Amino acid sequence: MKDLKQRDRMLLMSSPQPKKALSKGTITGHYMLFLQNAMNPMDQYPDMKGFYIAMNNSPIHIADDIEQIITKIAYRRTCLPPYSQELNPIEKLWSIMTPYIKKSQFIRKEGLTTRVTEASDGVRTTTILNMSRHSVNMFDKCLQMEPTI
Repeated sequence: MKDLKQRDRMLLMSSPQPKKALSKGTITGHYMLFLQNAMNPMDQYPDMKGFYIAMNNSPIHIADDIEQIITKIAYRRTCLPPYSQELNPIEKLWSIMTPYIKKSQFIRKEGLTTRVTEASDGVRTTTILNMSRHSVNMFDKCLQMEPTI
């Protein structure tokens, strides 16, 4: 009987499996791991329990699994409404880093944290300062509802 079960397992493992399209970019699982890695240090500070974790409405951010992970650990999630990228330098930074992060399929030991770290290491400090200055310079235009292009 044992040999039959072992043989069945071997047949299952060797039978052709339908090929799935592999995502080159970030998927919800990567983001879940990234969040857990970010929340672990936060857990060392009991005063942070109940704090909000803010994110945009990207599909990987609004998955039900993400909500469950955040609330299970006693934090709260909030999704930001669309806003002016001109006032948010992090959006410009992500636009530079995203192609590197999505460059290829994630390998087994690699995670989103690794890709973000490597991508951010390639961005010059002067670039980040210029993005921030641009946002500051655009603030009055946005308040006056002037075109920013």
